[in-house]
Amino acid sequence: MLQHKKNILLIFISLLVCSSEAEAFLYGFSKQGNVSQYKSEPLRAMAPPRVIVNYRELMRRNILMLVDFVKQRNPDFQVITHDSPELLSKSMIEYNIEGYNEARNNDENDKSKDAWFLSKEKISAVDDERSLAFNYKKNLDGIVLNEQFDYAEEMPEGIKQIYIDSFEDNDDFVNKARKYIENDSLFYGFSDFTKAFNHAKELPIINENIINVDNVSLAKNILIITDDSRYNTKDEFISELKDNNFDIVIIKPLFHNNILYTKDEINSLRFKKNGMRRLLIAEQNISQASGQEYYWKKHWQMGTPEWLVAKAQTDENALIAEYWNDAWKDIISKNMKDILRSKFDGVFFTGLENYKFFEQQTPIE
Repeated sequence: MLQHKKNILLIFISLLVCSSEAEAFLYGFSKQGNVSQYKSEPLRAMAPPRVIVNYRELMRRNILMLVDFVKQRNPDFQVITHDSPELLSKSMIEYNIEGYNEARNNDENDKSKDAWFLSKEKISAVDDERSLAFNYKKNLDGIVLNEQFDYAEEMPEGIKQIYIDSFEDNDDFVNKARKYIENDSLFYGFSDFTKAFNHAKELPIINENIINVDNVSLAKNILIITDDSRYNTKDEFISELKDNNFDIVIIKPLFHNNILYTKDEINSLRFKKNGMRRLLIAEQNISQASGQEYYWKKHWQMGTPEWLVAKAQTDENALIAEYWNDAWKDIISKNMKDILRSKFDGVFFTGLENYKFFEQQTPIE
């Protein structure tokens, strides 16, 4: 387990706290539906740390731990991540961290171990097959992005791009849909943010089709429902989901976070209204513990257990976890086993952005 100066860290926790009026929503969007960025204030270290942790690598490692487990049991299991495209390759920051750590832990008179020297030598190298970054992107089938990816041309082959975007009216919707279709991307759009990610009927379907979809690359459209609270009963929710022809449907693995779906219910949701096969994907937050989840203990709060360290930006009921902690890894591992056992076709990982919270506590500038 990594050690942190928690007495220093907690001083800055208030900078991460959401408004008391915050509601649960998908990372990257404000309550008004506008694209927002991760808000945090870097910790100004009193003295240079002996070792700087690579929190990006820890995030990749956690995801690969879960993916390796499910792929061994179901090689066709689909993996989609939400945002954080910078994790697809090893960044300059990571090379600088390696250089810094090597320089700090070697003979100070040995100039060949200078951190910037090391980073310049390594940054020109393409991620090789031994790197976590290479294996991470190799195992992804799709990535959901909150806005147009500035360097979409550099997106690795084989990873389907899925965009979340708002539109003002029908003409705007048509123009944006055309743009994404031309890029062979999927588009989840909304005009009313109060119905985004929580309404199965409000999203116009794009490229409706009568093909069987058994992997992300074949999909022409997508429905994302990460909040089922507007549905009073599971039957009501299932009935509405079955009444459409979306190629991919993303939902929580448990209705209202604590009610299991039966195998028959899961199987029925894996088919479109027209009878063709589609993908049913379960959402799994990789770094946030929610007070509404089945595993939550009554006595838990920020700091208890010690690996719950800050309030989440996307959910007033959730706390950011030290996602490398063994206790937290046990929780998400059990969740993945349940998702696999329930016969979902894949997983939609959210919460990747929280590596930034930890990274900004130990800046290397």
